[in-house]
Amino acid sequence: MVKRIAAIAVVYLVAVVGWITLAGTISYRTENQDAELKQRVGHLWGTPLEQKAPSAVLIVENKPVLAESGRSKKVVIVRAASTDKYDLPLVQSDINVGFELDQRQKGLLWYSTYRVRFAGEYKFDNTQDKNGALTVNFAFPAADGQYDEFKFEVDGTEVPFTRQSNNSIAATVACAPKSRHRLSVNYYSQGLDRFIYRFGDGIGEVRDFKLVAATDFDGYDHPSNTLSPNVPKERKGSGWQLTWTIRISSPETESESRCRKRSIPVRWPREYLSLLRCHWDSSSF
Repeated sequence: MVKRIAAIAVVYLVAVVGWITLAGTISYRTENQDAELKQRVGHLWGTPLEQKAPSAVLIVENKPVLAESGRSKKVVIVRAASTDKYDLPLVQSDINVGFELDQRQKGLLWYSTYRVRFAGEYKFDNTQDKNGALTVNFAFPAADGQYDEFKFEVDGTEVPFTRQSNNSIAATVACAPKSRHRLSVNYYSQGLDRFIYRFGDGIGEVRDFKLVAATDFDGYDHPSNTLSPNVPKERKGSGWQLTWTIRISSPETESESRCRKRSIPVRWPREYLSLLRCHWDSSSF
């Protein structure tokens, strides 16, 4: 009897050691392959997206000023031709972003791939009492992304644009003194893990800003040093509607200054699928 119990105990211990070894091996391989697998998923599907607010510049060409000199009536240049550039303020932003979670599996890991529909309406003010050429710049959230249903309109009209870099385009239109211009941008794309909206680089103003994000899933997170929604979230179907609003933020106060330096993120938990169990894990985000 004792021998049988001892034999059963030995078999049990061997099985436990075997399962522990198997679990450790799977865990080790999973953790060490995560970066490589994520890179492959990024090449096939898309990378994390970071959308930056557009910008506008007014370009004014000043003609040379000529005058006659003395009795010789010789024409001389009083002031040479020059070019002035003025950064135009972004006075209003109305943005809608829709997210559809569409996870992809690579190896033993599930990755939070998603589809995103972006629609942005922006208004720029020419505060100068001068006319000139308005150049509007827009940067895509990823240089190697795919953007379907793309629309780029200025004042309700599609305008030709030129590529400025791997991920940015620019369009130029006529601009009258003290005028307001509207930029409309739409696209349908896909990304991985997170989506971030950034107001811009350095110190600047954020005026009359509204961003509404709609998800078709429950799990999401807001990383540190970013803005959380300041409007109570609403349940929409199987997901949530999240809203950020900023009426005006200027360099006058410290709190508003911190606000300008932050960004608006949405990112999702990632699902690990192993031989032992399936669970949600958001601790690494």
